[in-house]
Amino acid sequence: MSDGVLTCNKCEVQMIEGEAAMKSTFASFLFFGFSRQHLYFRDKGDETRTRDLILKDSTVAIAFKCPSCKSVTITREPSERRWIYF
Repeated sequence: MSDGVLTCNKCEVQMIEGEAAMKSTFASFLFFGFSRQHLYFRDKGDETRTRDLILKDSTVAIAFKCPSCKSVTITREPSERRWIYF
């Protein structure tokens, strides 16, 4: 993945490299205050309900998006940028 080329498993199309981030919005601040948001993954059949932390709040990671089916792959490789504005 370090060469910046990834192929979509579903479409077999070259994916576009970009960045993924967990980011709070002003509206979420007004309604929920200061809250930490994290992205987790849990196996579908996992009865123990264990989860893997994918992205922490305010973290920017390298990601890839398929231009055809819009599937996204998020790596755990940090981006060179520490913060991203969407």
